[in-house]
Amino acid sequence: MMIGYSETFAILWRRHNGGVINRKTFVAATSSLETIFFRGANVPLEIDNASVVRSLA
Repeated sequence: MMIGYSETFAILWRRHNGGVINRKTFVAATSSLETIFFRGANVPLEIDNASVVRSLA
């Protein structure tokens, strides 16, 4: 679980630093991320290899 959290946070951080998302969006997204991962809103997701490869684009 922590790997998923840290990887997602890192993506948001890079997008923020790269100017893709502004500070307000970054804060909202990381707040939602925290809620999903640490406050019981865990929703198991199924993802196949093809979806992972498509997401890399």
